[in-house]
Amino acid sequence: MSGAAGTEANRQGDAPARKRASGIHCADYGDVSIEKPRSKERVGAAPNVKEAFFLFRTAKGQSAFEFLLIVAFLTLVFVSLFSLVNSRLADETQGRVEATAADIAGLVVDQVVLAAGLNDGYSSTFTIPEVINGQSYSLDLVDGREVVVVYKDYEHVVFLPANVTGNVTFGENAIGKRDGRVHINS
Repeated sequence: MSGAAGTEANRQGDAPARKRASGIHCADYGDVSIEKPRSKERVGAAPNVKEAFFLFRTAKGQSAFEFLLIVAFLTLVFVSLFSLVNSRLADETQGRVEATAADIAGLVVDQVVLAAGLNDGYSSTFTIPEVINGQSYSLDLVDGREVVVVYKDYEHVVFLPANVTGNVTFGENAIGKRDGRVHINS
């Protein structure tokens, strides 16, 4: 409203454009009402599905929704990476257990192979430890043909190249060859 039009309106008895109790007067649109803000107990509360859906369409609601999507995606990525690393770590640990069990069985197999390849009258001693890396294990000679090591719930079996008489114990073991046969502690 220009200054001249305003004075002309005053001459005719109309009030100039100003804020009224019902809202704001606009020259192009007339009276525009202003909604009252929600009461404090309803801020952020969505009493029905329609209003909840509307909240996601607002700028603040959309930002919050996008933030939740980003957090959910990053959580999924973190859990996936954590399980991948945990799986690799478990595989590595299992590999170490298997290698340790194979090393323990190798102590006996190496001595049997050496004794079987030498002439009668050969004798030697070798030591089998009672614990490996602070863990106990079991070691058995089954039917004189196989060595069975059970270490941390992993069973490692090695077949011997020659028949063996006797049994393997923890600590000092005597091995020898008599009458074409390998004897351990017998």
